[in-house]
Amino acid sequence: MGKRGPKKGEGGRPCVKIDQEQFEEMCNIHCTREEIARLMKCSEAAVSQWCERTYKENFTTAYKRFSAGGKMSLRRTMFKTAHGTEAHFIYDKDDNPTFVPAVKPSATMQVWLSKQHLGMQDQPVDESRQEVYKELPSLTQDKESSDD
Repeated sequence: MGKRGPKKGEGGRPCVKIDQEQFEEMCNIHCTREEIARLMKCSEAAVSQWCERTYKENFTTAYKRFSAGGKMSLRRTMFKTAHGTEAHFIYDKDDNPTFVPAVKPSATMQVWLSKQHLGMQDQPVDESRQEVYKELPSLTQDKESSDD
């Protein structure tokens, strides 16, 4: 008796066709495995199997590798937003200019980045000090009126 079933490479379901460039771009913009599968019209398991065949690594490893560029791009944009940019021109491949207007620095982004990267944090005001601050105007007024 011989082996049952089809020989290797014969029969079974055909492998899912996934556009490699599109997959890498979706990782770059941090799409989930579910979103990638939905766009590629296949199951999440098929995406994982495709990664094993194409990259010789599991989905998680491939995803980390291709999503790193998206993190760098986002970080670059956040710092540009915090610092602001001057008006400038950018040129396409045919040397046609496009004007890019100036962007004012964002104090909100500066505060957020300082909390994330410099360990800064909001300090709640001590309630006992708040009472002293409330009384300061009356204390200085009493002193001024007694000097007259």
